[in-house]
Amino acid sequence: MVQSPVDAPGAMISAFRSAEPRLTRNSTPRRLAPRGQVVRGLAVLLLLGAVLQAAAQAPAPPEERAPWRVVLIRNWDSLYPVNVMREQAMRRTLVENASRQVEFYPEEIDPLRFPGGLEPRLVGLLQEKYSATPIDLVIASGLEPLEFAARHRDTIWPGAAIVFNGVIDGALQGWKRPPRTTGVTMILDIEGTLDLGLALVPAARKVYLVAGNSNFDRMYLDIAIKAIPKARKPLETHFIVGLSQEETASRVASVERDALVLYLTMLRDGRGQIAGPGSPNIARVAEASRAPVISAVHTQWGRGPVGGWSSRFEFASALWRSRHSRYPLRSRSRKVIQPSR
Repeated sequence: MVQSPVDAPGAMISAFRSAEPRLTRNSTPRRLAPRGQVVRGLAVLLLLGAVLQAAAQAPAPPEERAPWRVVLIRNWDSLYPVNVMREQAMRRTLVENASRQVEFYPEEIDPLRFPGGLEPRLVGLLQEKYSATPIDLVIASGLEPLEFAARHRDTIWPGAAIVFNGVIDGALQGWKRPPRTTGVTMILDIEGTLDLGLALVPAARKVYLVAGNSNFDRMYLDIAIKAIPKARKPLETHFIVGLSQEETASRVASVERDALVLYLTMLRDGRGQIAGPGSPNIARVAEASRAPVISAVHTQWGRGPVGGWSSRFEFASALWRSRHSRYPLRSRSRKVIQPSR
């Protein structure tokens, strides 16, 4: 394990900021950074939470220093390729930059496939599990893990800091951030994606939104609805929402050629069918549509949609496989939320 001399919060914040290149709508597109370069900034921020807590304690000789204990609380999508790759890069960089040993404790919640009232029993189990194992940092990947950690941190992991990632900007409106909590949000760039669609179909007057009926699907739909009025020209909004996968493809097939189809997410359809990693539904929708299918989620590109604007992950360029790659690929920076005390 590589030992890093950087163990000061101020230096880590500077390193994080310097690792975050910025692109604006008018910036010239460029190739994304190679694996590890962009995620390094996120990993430094994640390590910051543990460092802030450890810094308050008197230093001990290296051989006597306790390891940093980090809980990784994930969501139902933990096995999606995008999240597997992100977590691998994060863990690798955390270990390489740590000045002491790091122990990881993976946990998972799954409200998509198990929506029943299991949370009280899960909280009790985790409280018993960690009763003799103090945790320094809880890393929440996604909105639902963040909400779970915020509700139950003091019961399960008292004293731990919380750092979140994988949360869409706008999903935290009205949310009161707990103390010792920070994180990085991603932009679901509906406005930029619509701009791309209008560049492909300048005469478009309608946009059809495709989404499922899970809570996550509805969250994406709400964000999209709020963003559509910001498009560079007025668009009449139509909804293909909450149908079965078969019904969705059939409905999309009737969309006009000079319209746009904005595919959001369809994690659970109208019949309760769950779409896991590699689901063919998005390809089925794109194949059925006579109009361009666009998406603000870069992991959907190359599987049917012609492209869009998306938050940048460090491996995003490798996922651009669409035959429409001549269309401009754009990326916006993530938003850093400063730590609360």
